[in-house]
Amino acid sequence: MRRELQAVAATWQTQITVLILTILLLVGTSARPSEALSVVTPEPNARLVSAALHEKMHLVAVPTPATELHPEVPPQPNKRLQPGVQAKPVEFTGPRTDCTSQPCIALTFDDGPSAVTTAEVLTTLEQKHVAASFFLVGKNIDGNQTLVQRMAADGFEVGNHSWDHPDMTSLTPDQVRDELLSTQAAIVNAGAPLPTLFRPPYGAVNEQVLSDAGLQTALWNIDPDDWRATDPVILAQQIVTTAKPGGVIDLHDIHQVTADALPSVIDQLAAKGYKFVTVSQLLHSRDRPGHDPFYGYAATPAIPPL
Repeated sequence: MRRELQAVAATWQTQITVLILTILLLVGTSARPSEALSVVTPEPNARLVSAALHEKMHLVAVPTPATELHPEVPPQPNKRLQPGVQAKPVEFTGPRTDCTSQPCIALTFDDGPSAVTTAEVLTTLEQKHVAASFFLVGKNIDGNQTLVQRMAADGFEVGNHSWDHPDMTSLTPDQVRDELLSTQAAIVNAGAPLPTLFRPPYGAVNEQVLSDAGLQTALWNIDPDDWRATDPVILAQQIVTTAKPGGVIDLHDIHQVTADALPSVIDQLAAKGYKFVTVSQLLHSRDRPGHDPFYGYAATPAIPPL
């Protein structure tokens, strides 16, 4: 009986320690904007790519969280943080991407990770040597931590897409922060850097959400409605024909049709001379003061008031 009680006490102590470390991470990261850059070291079973592949993909190193969890501590993706703590992004300090001599475009994937289709999307991106950004739903990370580690190890950008995909404009300020902080914690606990970007579900955002989020809001200016598609050939054609320099393409890595269309999309856009970049690379490819929502470099729709 004593051994059983000691085991239970040790388990609770570990979970409390993980929660405290995560809160310290989220609160303290903003105080160290000059922290050295490095790629998070994944678990031993995560796929790695070579430095040559990173160079081909034009990827930059990403900020390492201020507090790294030890591999022996199990992830706690379902541990919701208490509201009332402001989410703090890590400042982008990577080199500016040259999008003047070659048209740049950003492939982005929402709603994952999915054990099957996200893995297929990652394999395609690795084989084609192109960059991309993933906006994760916090509750989907549980059981898919290895995929998140793979994203980080490959240098792909990992962003925040809320915990369970609500319309953020319908939430209170505390609920908005809880959605974001819980997802930040799940991503960091899974082995990826603390996200700097937030994509609101459905693109629903207003001035109040922007104020409460405390992260750079990243939207899109190319929407092929892949979640409606059934034919990967038609979907690929639609994406390619609507592509434009400075574009941010909104895709969803939870749909098989998107995974099937992706190789053709990349090949056709590459043949047109496009350079694939992350959202942050596109965002910082030119001077852009302030933290207004980023749609890509095209017409910016008006943001609804409070």
